Amino acid sequence: RDPHPTLEQFQAAVAGSRVHYLVLAPGGAPRGTPAGQIARWAVGTLPVTRVGGWLLVDLTAAAGGGQ
Repeated sequence: RDPHPTLEQFQAAVAGSRVHYLVLAPGGAPRGTPAGQIARWAVGTLPVTRVGGWLLVDLTAAAGGGQ
């Protein structure tokens, strides 16, 4: 099992420019899980590009852009 950070930990990593992109598989992450909370925050807040059935979220917009 692959552990996920909490939403707050992930947001801190994004703000610290330690994570630049998030790739979400078709069907998304399960609701009520840390991965699901992260996915909903990212898709609802940041620029998203669809590639086939996958979603690519540009996290650099949250960290001030630039990458």
